[in-house]
Amino acid sequence: MRKYWFLATCSLIVLATMSACDDKTTPEQEIRALVREAQIAAEERQVGDLARLISEQYGDERGNNKDELVRMLRLQMIRNQVIYLMVRTGEITLLDDMSAKAVVRVAMAGGPLETYEDLARLGAELYRFDLELVKESGKWRIISARWGRALDLDFA
Repeated sequence: MRKYWFLATCSLIVLATMSACDDKTTPEQEIRALVREAQIAAEERQVGDLARLISEQYGDERGNNKDELVRMLRLQMIRNQVIYLMVRTGEITLLDDMSAKAVVRVAMAGGPLETYEDLARLGAELYRFDLELVKESGKWRIISARWGRALDLDFA
């Protein structure tokens, strides 16, 4: 089972990398690839990989900058020794060639989340993220985020 998980993770990384490098990809595909990269990094507890997806100019309505956000991510990794995510990327809105918004719903649990029923069975924590993204040096990065609890209906 561990071997299968490892192969699946490697495959996702390769696909995300390939889609990020393909000149024919749309901005929406690039943003979805960023979300996949973030999911993989979080599940593998790789805070450095997550930090690379965040703009140096990051700032949010709670007053956090990039360093403070990365500190919060580290704390989550300490609190949760095992992290499984179910991620649903919703609406992506391109504001112009260099900025976009995306809605991402994330369920987080201590066990594999494969079906909607797993959310209740594992007591998954549900979140909605409203992301603001900016294209820096040809790559999409998160420049601001707002998050809060989500309803389980958001995952149906």
